[in-house]
Amino acid sequence: MLDLYRYTYDIPLDDIKSYTYQARRDVVATVLNNSIRVTDEIFPIVSKSINLVKRKLKITDQVDFFIIPDNTPNAYCQPIGNNKSIIIIHSSLIELLSSEELMFIIGHELGHHVYKHYLSQNQLNSSRSLNDLYLDRSRKMEISCDRVGLLAIKDFNIASKSIIKMVSGLGDKHIKNNPKIFLKQLKELSEIGIYDESDRTHHSWLIRMQALVAFSQSSEYYAYIGKNDNGKTLSSIDKIIEQHMNKLTGIDPDKKEDEMYEMSLLFVLCKYLHQNLDINEGNAKILFNRFDKELVEKLLSYLSGCSLEKLNDKIIYHLGSIANLNHSKRVKFYKEITIIMRSSNCSKNFG
Repeated sequence: MLDLYRYTYDIPLDDIKSYTYQARRDVVATVLNNSIRVTDEIFPIVSKSINLVKRKLKITDQVDFFIIPDNTPNAYCQPIGNNKSIIIIHSSLIELLSSEELMFIIGHELGHHVYKHYLSQNQLNSSRSLNDLYLDRSRKMEISCDRVGLLAIKDFNIASKSIIKMVSGLGDKHIKNNPKIFLKQLKELSEIGIYDESDRTHHSWLIRMQALVAFSQSSEYYAYIGKNDNGKTLSSIDKIIEQHMNKLTGIDPDKKEDEMYEMSLLFVLCKYLHQNLDINEGNAKILFNRFDKELVEKLLSYLSGCSLEKLNDKIIYHLGSIANLNHSKRVKFYKEITIIMRSSNCSKNFG
């Protein structure tokens, strides 16, 4: 059901980390040792909010909630298997929010579970190109999950107030909620020049608020809450949001992936086309027919000055890059390299 509302450019990945028994055990042991599980007996109000959100979103997977003492209002989801997750909520967040506002956060974190979002610290310490893609994916994940949070409460004013409380750290007596005023702040920031967000895992709260406003005006959301209004289609809204996000970061993820695709294909082909780092005229022609001339010339120059061991390391790196592209591009990659090799004289070396 929730797939209908997923941000179009938050592309599902099928390479979710595989969890060993020991890894699951270590995560659970750490959580059990440092936090308290939410149960009806110990935290009845919080438990009621969690169960209500699960019912509304039709989530039956095993997702356990825990509370830890922390002065920073925050929450996060830790997957421990394909259909199992642990969600940690900081105590200060519960103190800050009303039960309905907390439901928005609960829905958001459950969104990470349902959409199988996962980014490891190792991924975020990879090469610059891969790092850009991972950060871009992370920002898209947050847009999807903000929507799930809104679906859990069906009230944009509650969602926006929970966001404002988290950003400001202030409670009800200090806040008069008016989303239009917040969006004026975004307009003012746009006129000054918005900070480059390419190195952030989350867009600023102003940007996310704007994206959530757009979602709340979609025909799909209107149908979900039973409002008799056509609205704009979510696909058209998402296209506008994505163009705006790419402008903010200066990164076009599709272009970035295409560049990685081309470089990976070029180097992996070398594994089969070269003999002792020598590419004959026929094999060079295959490369020139497929790739940009300048790119091939750079490759040939690179090969003339590197060892076989160094080239193999480079190939392994690019194979890793391909493994991190979305499923459709990976399928395209292996199809194309198969076709090229079968049409060359080196097809006997392939596979």
